[in-house]
Amino acid sequence: MVHVHLAKVTDRSVRAVAEHCPELQFVGFMGCPVTSQGVIHLTGLRNLSVLDLRHISELNNETVMEVVRKCRNLSSLNLCLNWSIND
Repeated sequence: MVHVHLAKVTDRSVRAVAEHCPELQFVGFMGCPVTSQGVIHLTGLRNLSVLDLRHISELNNETVMEVVRKCRNLSSLNLCLNWSIND
């Protein structure tokens, strides 16, 4: 599996996906009740190239920066409608 777009997932679900699907390249959690505690598990996805985190209400700058640092193949990161993220 290289692509997953899930709805209604939780931090626990994100962790399970990251642990059991390490080759994922495309991940989307738009509008899901996921927080930084779940998103941080995506840092283990070394092949991740596209990440859609639109409208994730509890996402912080530190988590986003950690994902960017560790996911070296990331070419697209969508953070639209995340009001807690700033420059």
